Amino acid sequence: MDIEKIEKDVKRSRVIVVLVFTVVLGSYIGWFWMLNQQPISSDSGVWGAFGDFVGGILNPLIAFAAFYWLTQSVLVQKQELAETKKALTDSSKAQLEQAKLQKNNMRISYLTTELATINIELEAEYAYRNTMFEREGSRNQGSIKSRKLLDKNGRHVDNEEKLFHEIDKEINSLKRKQESLLHEIRHLSNET
Repeated sequence: MDIEKIEKDVKRSRVIVVLVFTVVLGSYIGWFWMLNQQPISSDSGVWGAFGDFVGGILNPLIAFAAFYWLTQSVLVQKQELAETKKALTDSSKAQLEQAKLQKNNMRISYLTTELATINIELEAEYAYRNTMFEREGSRNQGSIKSRKLLDKNGRHVDNEEKLFHEIDKEINSLKRKQESLLHEIRHLSNET
């Protein structure tokens, strides 16, 4: 309900109650004092009867107005509770979405760190392979004949082809991991 409408209804109800009170009091005074020429009584019993009369007329009217505004109050509270429930539901959905985004961003951050690690390993493999190629090239030229090749762990390797095959195998494995991570990061980034 609109607050301005409720305020107008409350003012209208007050005017009606005051108007009915004035009409009842005016008709009582008009009937007994002006038309029937009755003087104002000094008897308290007559005033008690007058009070009963006015109360008998106004009490149902005031009780009806109170009941009406009680029901209006309940309707307003019901509407406000529905709006509060909707706002809480919307807030809950927004918080869940925010948590999902945060989880997604954390996953992307983790994958990015893992990707950086794989990139470093890949660079190390390329550097190792290039060093081995340089050594092999200088060995074939005859400058370093007695030198043996070493694998990554520092063990001597007699078969150069096997060493280069292992290096290429490791590089390809790291490239596959790199592509897989890039694909997952792209996928998660599209979800955000």
